[in-house]
Amino acid sequence: MNLRYCCILFSVLKFLIILYGAI
Repeated sequence: MNLRYCCILFSVLKFLIILYGAI
């Protein structure tokens, strides 16, 4: 598994969770 891809995917997922929690 590509570590960079995993890091980016985790960052996007965390951003979506924060955005969903802000609503």
